[in-house]
Amino acid sequence: MILVDTSVWSLLLRRKSGPVHPLATDLARLIQDDIGLYLCGIIFQEILQGISDRARARQIKTYLEDFELLDTQRDVHAQAASIYSTCRTHGIAAHTVDCLIAATAIQHDCLLMTDDQDFTRIASISPLRLYVLKN
Repeated sequence: MILVDTSVWSLLLRRKSGPVHPLATDLARLIQDDIGLYLCGIIFQEILQGISDRARARQIKTYLEDFELLDTQRDVHAQAASIYSTCRTHGIAAHTVDCLIAATAIQHDCLLMTDDQDFTRIASISPLRLYVLKN
C-alpha cells in the first residue's frame, strides 16, 4: 500500500513540458500496474485547491475518485499530534498537515510516496516509511 503525497500527484498531473520527474514516472507505472495507491482527505483537498481552472479541477476530481481515501479517525489525529510534539522535541520544524499525512501513512501501514523533504526529517524520528524510487 502506498499513500501518494500531493507533491507527487502535482508532478504527474500538472506537468507541462520538459523532463519528466522520476517520481511522476514511477507513479504513472504504479497506476498502470494497478498497485494499491491511496489518498487521504487532506491530500485530495490540497490537489484540488491548487487548481484554478474549474473544468480542470472537475476533471482531476473525477480522475482521483478511482483512488481510495484512507480514514483519518481520532487515533490518526492523536498520532499526528504526537509526531508534531516529537519533531519539536528534536528541533525539527513540522507542519500540522505533514504530521497528519505521516500519521495516516503509519496508521494504515502505507509507504509514503513524496517529493517533500520535510517527510525525510519526520521519518527520522517516527515509524514513517518512505517510498524509495526503483532504479
